[in-house]
Amino acid sequence: MKKEYELTAGRLLLLALGVGLLSACASDDGVVSPEHDASDADRQQVTYSLRPQTIRRASVVEEGLAFRWDKGDRLTVWKGAVAESARPVTFETSEGGIGTALFQHTGPVTASQVYFGFYPAVDAPVSREIKIEIPDRGIRQNEASSSLHLKNFRPMYTTVVAREESTTELTGMTFRHLTALLVFRVKNFNEETALVREISVEAGRPVFYTEARYEAGSGAGQAVPSEASAVRSVRLSLGDDGICLSPDEELKAFLPVLPTADLMGTDLSVSIRTDSHFYAPLTLSGTDVGDRDQNGVCDFAPSYYYQFRLELKNRMLEWGDRHIESWKEGEVTEIPV
Repeated sequence: MKKEYELTAGRLLLLALGVGLLSACASDDGVVSPEHDASDADRQQVTYSLRPQTIRRASVVEEGLAFRWDKGDRLTVWKGAVAESARPVTFETSEGGIGTALFQHTGPVTASQVYFGFYPAVDAPVSREIKIEIPDRGIRQNEASSSLHLKNFRPMYTTVVAREESTTELTGMTFRHLTALLVFRVKNFNEETALVREISVEAGRPVFYTEARYEAGSGAGQAVPSEASAVRSVRLSLGDDGICLSPDEELKAFLPVLPTADLMGTDLSVSIRTDSHFYAPLTLSGTDVGDRDQNGVCDFAPSYYYQFRLELKNRMLEWGDRHIESWKEGEVTEIPV
């Protein structure tokens, strides 16, 4: 059997730029003065705004997939006079948008000289240590080439932003992903329609983590994995009972994973299951994945995506030529979140 593949890795970045809606209690230049002696209930209310948008990311070969914020997306932002006393509040977008969306929070006037954020929002956080869970089973993509299922499985962080004034405009927030994203582009070269139900990746030993912890505001570029959560394989389910893939059509499937253990010395196999056939796994080595973030190990790295071109041919699973391509920074965004 001819085994072919193409694996593409690229860096993902989100830039959150604040575009403010100034409330009546702000001064003409947007500066607000917190009433430190008043209770939250007594303080005058103000609306804080930020508008995340993409500036620098990497592109996926020829065609693009527009970056998208979805209606109801929520961020947790800690803000205050200094980082140590910053308190968490929730920002939400009521409309979403392609490329950019307006996020707002209405609450008491508080200091905002220092702030940092995390996505998705953390409900009633009691500390800045956030537990991240990316299950190895149960992530389901309901439509072909749709990334809506990623919503709660693509955690992002920002570093601390510090400025001299406290205003309602929260600017300069750069969100970065804490997960890698596996992108499967599956094309059906058979004469009959395939009902694709599952895509899986399996390693020779436990290298995938399902749990990790992250300290908001730390600026760390990677979450700390739970060794006890390590598993050998991860799976993506498609549709309630599969997604139809007609002859000569292609579907894109998206599977987020936490940064893995070192893949050096282990093999990875990729397989596809349809309603009528289990396609024999195709194998690549850990060294084929490479060290994209130059941390000294071969791994699926945070803020990178890895693209697999897979072909269904004569009940066989084939890949493109053995070629790994790394994306340069500054190119057009092509992966939706």
